[in-house]
Amino acid sequence: MWPKQVIARIEGGLGNQLFQYAAARSLADRLDCELALDLRGLDQNGDRPFQLDLYHVRASVATPELLDSLPDWRSSRLGRFKANLSQLAPLVFSFPVFWPASFAFDARFEKISRPAYLVGYWQTEKYFAWNRNRLMQDIQLKVPLSDDVPLLDLIRNTTSVALHIRRGDYVHNAAAAQFHGVCSMDYYHAAIAALKARFP
Repeated sequence: MWPKQVIARIEGGLGNQLFQYAAARSLADRLDCELALDLRGLDQNGDRPFQLDLYHVRASVATPELLDSLPDWRSSRLGRFKANLSQLAPLVFSFPVFWPASFAFDARFEKISRPAYLVGYWQTEKYFAWNRNRLMQDIQLKVPLSDDVPLLDLIRNTTSVALHIRRGDYVHNAAAAQFHGVCSMDYYHAAIAALKARFP
């Protein structure tokens, strides 16, 4: 039975969750249907909690009954093989699965004409740029940040910069380090020195 809603597999940290939501919500808006979120991907990576519930997202969490009807595509190589087959011959499969071919934009996304199960990171705005205004409303925090935070005043009244450092999971997880790469500590020290020189 073909799904009546777009279903998105959610995994990773907040940034990944926002990309997954934006792509899936935009597909659901284009197809004029509901969106359900499959959170099973978070169970396999417990250090990345579900955080989209902090925002006004237009989506429900997939029910156990719905999840029972879905294969857990990421749990095995066979699952991914079936997902790829469902893209090549979607009418043969009872539940179409769409998985981007790479981190670049996959034009097949624009040809999805029925609700489907989305698996992947969808890390380019090309999947949802047309829907920006609605998405900006969706990702408003339910509980606004306080304007009384002293740090906020400091940021507003000085030349401020931010440096994001990510090493923990990439350094300690060999597979992640090999796939993503890791910046050396020298890289970060050089970045700090460059910022200090540019903004004394």
